[in-house]
Amino acid sequence: GKCSYGEWTPANGNSTTYTQSCALCGHQNADKVVSLQDVLREAQVNGTTEVRTKDLALKQGETLTVPEGVTLEVNGTLNLTHGAITNNGAIVVEKITEGTSGNSITNAKGATVTVQGLYDETTENTVLADHMDGHHNYVTHIVLEEGSVDQTASSTLNVAAKSKLTLDLNGTKFTSSVSSGDVITNKGELTINEGLFKFSGTTNYGIRTQDKDSILTINNSEIESTSRGISVGEGQGHSSDGVIANITNTEIKVTNSGKGLAIFGDKAVANLNNVDITADEDSSICLYSNGAAKDITLNVVGGTLSSAKCIVAYLPAVGSYTFDGTSMTGLNGIEVTGGDLTLKNHSIVKATGATKSLDSTAQNSSDNTGYGVMVKVMNTYAASTDKLNINIRNSTITSEHDYALRVAEFSHTKRTTPLNININHDSSSSLHGGTGNYKNFRLSGDGTTNVTITENNVKQSV
Repeated sequence: GKCSYGEWTPANGNSTTYTQSCALCGHQNADKVVSLQDVLREAQVNGTTEVRTKDLALKQGETLTVPEGVTLEVNGTLNLTHGAITNNGAIVVEKITEGTSGNSITNAKGATVTVQGLYDETTENTVLADHMDGHHNYVTHIVLEEGSVDQTASSTLNVAAKSKLTLDLNGTKFTSSVSSGDVITNKGELTINEGLFKFSGTTNYGIRTQDKDSILTINNSEIESTSRGISVGEGQGHSSDGVIANITNTEIKVTNSGKGLAIFGDKAVANLNNVDITADEDSSICLYSNGAAKDITLNVVGGTLSSAKCIVAYLPAVGSYTFDGTSMTGLNGIEVTGGDLTLKNHSIVKATGATKSLDSTAQNSSDNTGYGVMVKVMNTYAASTDKLNINIRNSTITSEHDYALRVAEFSHTKRTTPLNININHDSSSSLHGGTGNYKNFRLSGDGTTNVTITENNVKQSV
């Protein structure tokens, strides 16, 4: 019978030549052969959203254009050793090989390149490592299917301003041995899903998000660093307006005097939802804000914070700090200087450290004195002259050996603005000072502060 020619199909498995095949017998129409570029143009005209091909190798000097609204899906390897692609639509591919330039795809605004597949030692796919080595940085989405071989790299990953990169790692482990500097720097929009990261070499941060309007999103991941975990903000004295970190269902572990999560720069924002941070080595802390920063925001919902040999949260910057149903355990609990601190929905702060005298000369660092929550005036920090409101709602603060809540200042660092402490608790929440003469709260030092303390709406003597 007569052949009925239908969709365009590759004339062979490794070319940019297409022909029409018979829907009945599979016979290819040798009299009508067109290029892949022609098929892509026709797809845009006809409103076809996808064009599929097998292994695709561009010829020497060949340039392919993917039109807007069209997805080129390569079921195999895209070989760009000799050619290049201008991408106005979308590209989905299993593997990319290319020449020495490492940047053979140019994306228009809004165009995407997705590399996805199940990778093992046989395929030797190192798409994430290649991306971090400065190659393949036109890729906007990397999908490593469950069971993929672990990825390693000795170079850094940089997401440029106004760029977007999503890593769907599905439990794949990534190990970096970068010896200095930040391993992953985000200046655009970086999303990490289900990743296992181990930063074993750097003395800086494993992941840093900085620059105005940069957004870092981490979901269902684990981050381990021999130094520091995550940094949010541009740095001391810089505006970080629009810098946001949203971290959900993630575990962070740091060692060697590290910080689990640190906030730098004015107006930076960090939102933690069900995040567990462990910082159990000497001088390792879970949460930190830089004292020179102002108007930062830290929201912590749920999660467990543990710092066995140091303070849990050292927060001297002017900011809004909220802990909602969070459990915290450390030598010390929380130290603040200015802004707003709220503990609510049965948050727990437990301090286990031994009591000792405050060091009046250590104005710009925390004191390991075993307190639950401390307000301390620090002479070089803007927060010392800012208002401070502490709201404790149905939450428990316990110190095993010191005061549950302590306000400390010295004659050379007097606070001139009001300090308001509001405590409201139900039958299952309270403040507990340590044994002996240590009580629920105490004002100490040589200075004078305008302090108001209310407990269940009753003003307390101070």
